[in-house]
Amino acid sequence: ELVEVGFEVEVYPYNVKADELITLYKKGEIQGVFLSNGPGEPRILKQEIAEVKKLAEAKIPMLGICLGHQLLSNAFGYATYKMKFG
Repeated sequence: ELVEVGFEVEVYPYNVKADELITLYKKGEIQGVFLSNGPGEPRILKQEIAEVKKLAEAKIPMLGICLGHQLLSNAFGYATYKMKFG
């Protein structure tokens, strides 16, 4: 629905480097980053957490859902844990 309300959306692979997105942001080619959902345990995704932290340090606006939100939490030093259900 982001496109329906006027956003232009580009999809990047999960392993895109923060430096690439920071460069695009500084050039005005992107206005923010949306971290989508996906499978996996966020606590073991150390490289991904580090990349999200770099984006945060660059003051890039971000929004995350599901796994993306958990990665944001971990990047800011908050703990996540596996629920019994869900």
